[in-house]
Amino acid sequence: MNSVGDAFGWAFKDPAWLGKIAVQGLITIIPIVGWIATTGWLMLSFENARSGRNELPAAGFHLGRGSGSSAST
Repeated sequence: MNSVGDAFGWAFKDPAWLGKIAVQGLITIIPIVGWIATTGWLMLSFENARSGRNELPAAGFHLGRGSGSSAST
């Protein structure tokens, strides 16, 4: 990413961004588990951005990544 605009517009380069964000937003509403799942989803999103992939991860319960566990993946 070369500019601040690229950083903010990165997620919108995925053709299916609206559906992925909408589903993950609904998952976030679930108390405790939803926040953990969304944290894992955000971590996967950051990894995609750092590796240069212009796609959001699939929405879902990414509990292994968002739980703060020290297990290596």
